Amino acid sequence: MKKAKQKQKIIDCHVHAYTNKQIKNLLLSMEKNGISKAVIMYWPLKGGMKAPIFEKVLKNIKSHKNLFIAFSLRITDDKIHKEQIEQLEPALNNKQVIGVKLYLGYEHFFANDQRCDRIYQACVKYGKAVIFHTGDTWKYKTAIIRYANPIYIDDVAVKYPDLKILISHMGNPCWIKETAEIIYKNENVFADFSGTLSFPSKLEKEYNMNLKKQILELIAYCSTPRKIMFGSDFFLYGQNQYVKFLNGFKDISKTDLEYVKHKNAEKLFGI
Repeated sequence: MKKAKQKQKIIDCHVHAYTNKQIKNLLLSMEKNGISKAVIMYWPLKGGMKAPIFEKVLKNIKSHKNLFIAFSLRITDDKIHKEQIEQLEPALNNKQVIGVKLYLGYEHFFANDQRCDRIYQACVKYGKAVIFHTGDTWKYKTAIIRYANPIYIDDVAVKYPDLKILISHMGNPCWIKETAEIIYKNENVFADFSGTLSFPSKLEKEYNMNLKKQILELIAYCSTPRKIMFGSDFFLYGQNQYVKFLNGFKDISKTDLEYVKHKNAEKLFGI
C-alpha cells in the first residue's frame, strides 16, 4: 500500500493583504498552493497599494492564527513619524506582529539613517525583525532607486549584531551581488526572493532562468542556501508562480530546501 504524499510546508515571508476581501483571497491562495503561514507587509505610504490604518488590518487578521504582519511607519515625514514612533513598541508587543518593514527607495533615506535607530533598538529589545525593501520600486513616481541599495544594511548589521534583518527582493535587479556579500558576511542578515520573477512576457522564461542562475551564484558565494527565504509578494504576484520557481531548484538538497521553505522564517520571525 502506497504512503500518502506528504504536503510540503512553506511559509510565505512577504505578502500584501489588508482588507477582509484581500485576506480571504490570500487564504484561498495559501490553501491552493500548500502554504501554511504568511507574513503581511504593511504599506504606510500614499499611492500604490491602499491600506486601511494598521490597527484595522491587525483586527482583520486577528482570528487567522497563521497570518502575521510587519508594522511599518514613515521615516521622512517628520510629523507622522513622531506619531508612529509612539505606536512602535505597543505594536511590537503584539504576538502577530513579527517586526517592522521599511520602504527604502519609496522613501528617500538609506538603511543607516539615524532616524531609524530607535526602530532598530526597539526591534532588538522585543526580538523582532527589520525587513528592508530593496531594489526595484516599480513605477512609483516619487521613488529614488539609489536609496534602495542594500549596501547600507551592512552598517546596520554591524551596529546592531543582535538585530534580525531580512533583505526583501535581494536588491533585484541592481544589487544581487551586494546582497550576497551582506548575507554572507553578517550572521544576522537573510534575504528573500519575493517580487523578483518576471511578469508574463515573451522573455519571461529567459529572465527567470537568469534570475535562478543569479540566486544559485549567491548561494554558492554564501556556501549555503540557509540564508534564503521563500516569499512571493502576493497579491502583486501569484503564489503559484513562486512555488513552482522554488521547486525548480533541483540542485539544492531536500534538507537545505526546508530552510528556504520555512525553517529560516520560523527562526527569524519566531512563528
